[in-house]
Amino acid sequence: AGDIADGILAVNADVVYVLPNNSNIILAAETAADLVDCDVRVIPTKTVPQGITAAITLNPDADACENAEAMTEAAGMVKTGLVTYAVRDTSSNGLEIKEGNLIGLSDKKIVSTGTDMEEVISILVQDLYDDSSSVITIYYGSDVTEEDAAKISDMLTEKYPDCDVMLQNGGQPVYYYTISVE
Repeated sequence: AGDIADGILAVNADVVYVLPNNSNIILAAETAADLVDCDVRVIPTKTVPQGITAAITLNPDADACENAEAMTEAAGMVKTGLVTYAVRDTSSNGLEIKEGNLIGLSDKKIVSTGTDMEEVISILVQDLYDDSSSVITIYYGSDVTEEDAAKISDMLTEKYPDCDVMLQNGGQPVYYYTISVE
């Protein structure tokens, strides 16, 4: 909380919006807001894609309350999936997972596993997608080539023709892909 408070105080703004981007940091951000004597709005983002959506929702002409409401609402519309690998043999959510297998996580719950990246991502996005979905954003990690990421983008564009599919180099370690659906 102290580090967040220091960051808040370093910002030269009338209103500071804090985007925790992690469910474990929200309480610390709220505590930090109480430690400083300025207008701080904590937007309870749980993932980086939620934070990005909240940030681009900010309207410099709106007041702090309107912005906080709009940013929170926009962030709440974002569903986030992650693709990484299993560090040990286990079972979860009715799935048998082998060490080294790819795993797709939706809301911290394993929803897909296997050795085929397209299949793991296809099942993951199917879990994230609903009839109101219109945008799929793929952030590919530091261990993924742009060419491989483009194949995933093409696969999702074909599977979800009513969605705008966007591809971004996220450069994140550990997670091959972070995928948002909104």
